[in-house]
Amino acid sequence: DFFFDRNCKEDEYFTYLKRLFIDNIEYIESVNINTEYESRSLREIIDGCSLVNTFNINKICYEGRGEEELLPVLLNKPVKSLSVVSSDGSPGSFSREMLQALQSNSRLEVIYIYNYEMSHSVMKDFMNFIINRKTFTEILLRDLPCTEHGCECCNELDFSGHCHLNKLELRWIPCVTLSLNCQLKHVELSEITLGEM
Repeated sequence: DFFFDRNCKEDEYFTYLKRLFIDNIEYIESVNINTEYESRSLREIIDGCSLVNTFNINKICYEGRGEEELLPVLLNKPVKSLSVVSSDGSPGSFSREMLQALQSNSRLEVIYIYNYEMSHSVMKDFMNFIINRKTFTEILLRDLPCTEHGCECCNELDFSGHCHLNKLELRWIPCVTLSLNCQLKHVELSEITLGEM
C-alpha cells in the first residue's frame, strides 16, 4: 500500500516518496491519496508520480475536495477497487468526464462514491452503469444528490441480476424502486425513499 497524505507537505518527504513510488510501481498494490489538511494537491501528485501513465494496481482511494477536473486521471485506471470521497462539507461535482473515465474501467469490482452531486442526465447514466455492470462485488453509494431534483429524482435500481454482489450500501441517494439479489451478505439502506422493494 502506498499513501500520499499530510506528511507530503514536507518537500524532502514528498521528493523521497515520489522516487520510491516510481521505482517500485510494478510492486504497488494500492494507492491512497488524501489531499486534505494542507497536503500536496492532486495535480502535484499526478505530475510528480506520472499517474497519467497506465499502471497495474488493484486499488485506488482518493479523499479530497475541489479537484474534480483531475479525477478522470484516477477514475480511468484499470483497478479492481475504487473509492472517491469528496471530503468538503458541501458535495463535490461529479461530471460527465468523470463518469466516462469510470465507464472505461473493465476490471472494476468494488466502487465507493461519497458526497458528489450529479446533474440529472449524469445521475441516470451513472445509475445505469452501476446496474448494468454485473461484475461488482461491493457497491457503496452515499450522499449523491441530483442537482436538479435533489432526493426527489427517480431511479429504479435493480440489483437482482448481480450474482457476484456481496455488499450493498446506499445512503441518501435518489431511489424509487429497489430490487435485490437474495444472496447478498451485507445490505445497508439509509435515508433513501423507496416506492417498492
